[in-house]
Amino acid sequence: MTSWKSPLNLISGARQKQLLRTFNKGHMQENKLQPIHDDMDANPVSLCSFMLYFMPMHEQSRTHSTTCRTPDNHSSNHSEYFMKIFQLLIIYFTTSITQAYAKLNLSTTNTKPAHPPYVQLISRNGTSHLVKSILKTHSSENTPSLYTQEMRCGSEESTEIINSPISLYILPSFAQTTQYRPLLVHMGRKGDSTILQLKKDLSMVSRTRPLSEMTLVRSIAASVKGYFIGGITEKDMPFLQHLSHDLQKSKPLKIQGNRQGEITALFESQGRIIGIINYYVEKISQQSIGSALRVYGATGNLLIEIPLNSTATTGIALKDGGLAISYWVGEQLYVEKRSENFGFLWRTKLHQRQNIASIFGKMVEVGKDIAWVGVNDRKLLVHRISQQDQSVHTSIDTESGVVASGNDFNYVHAYGNELHIVSADSRLKTDSGANRTEFCFIESRDF
Repeated sequence: MTSWKSPLNLISGARQKQLLRTFNKGHMQENKLQPIHDDMDANPVSLCSFMLYFMPMHEQSRTHSTTCRTPDNHSSNHSEYFMKIFQLLIIYFTTSITQAYAKLNLSTTNTKPAHPPYVQLISRNGTSHLVKSILKTHSSENTPSLYTQEMRCGSEESTEIINSPISLYILPSFAQTTQYRPLLVHMGRKGDSTILQLKKDLSMVSRTRPLSEMTLVRSIAASVKGYFIGGITEKDMPFLQHLSHDLQKSKPLKIQGNRQGEITALFESQGRIIGIINYYVEKISQQSIGSALRVYGATGNLLIEIPLNSTATTGIALKDGGLAISYWVGEQLYVEKRSENFGFLWRTKLHQRQNIASIFGKMVEVGKDIAWVGVNDRKLLVHRISQQDQSVHTSIDTESGVVASGNDFNYVHAYGNELHIVSADSRLKTDSGANRTEFCFIESRDF
């Protein structure tokens, strides 16, 4: 029996180490809790400031300006002031109840051989499919083949992709919307990469093209004029390529500078392609820009670049034309919303990193909320952020016993108000790594 090993193990490991160093040594200073005055009665402003620390960011400035002011010396009594403090306490406990952790319910488990990463393809009609690689035994040889499966918990039906080559790993792991014929990248046993173009119904491979410009593809998006493929070169440089729909014409899209990093996310919004670059910390020790948002026209012409003071940044397009991005400042995770013209609208804090945690996570729009799905402290969690008042509702898996992986191989799709989340246990079930326990969670919020 052939023992399969792919250079992607080394490549992805190196990238993860790079990103973890960026994550752990982030050039931005962490927000630190300032000492709180011991005598709360003597210093009511300290109590007010203490309560503000635990409030959502969107409430802090408004509350501080109206409530956290020491009464002046001419005030005849402090009762009105302390009534405001009492009201602030009520707001705090109400917020705490809103943000209380809920359980994340395990829907199904699947002990069939699983080989993440998968490729997630989202159609315009709202369905989502995962493309997977599976080992099928024929005589004494293992022949990997590709097949598709709907990304809905409980769905067992799968369809083999005709003409698919031998693929041990397929990329990218970030979701791709399939308005046109979808692309994926497969890596063969010798480490060679090939672009596969599927038919729109995902039934077969229609075209192929060698890929030599990048060692690792992170994201793919499509415009009316072609595909955008983003990733990293052998020299750890970010690379972006424009490819025609028939795969015949290709051109690199130049990125100025000599800073190491990678194109992490690509997505279409309002006819434009938005790309996010994350730079590695070794090259930015004297600079405050850890990532950048670049906006391209359909043919690959650069329209605008916006530097960001953050690390491990990613994003998605929203239905109202705006976009949501998530990022880290030190050990603190944030989600931020911007308008269709990229103006800042709001941002809110989520969790602080603990133990094994997702670097990027996955985001999706569900109803009027923005959901961030990932791992913290080895547990799968879901944050739902309201776009109306930025309140946060969090669900955590505390009962399934699954040890979630922090490598961001989690896949999420919204069906109505439900989030269906597919991933695999980080613990291998066999020495060869061919058998992991795949699990599927359903998260829903009662309104």
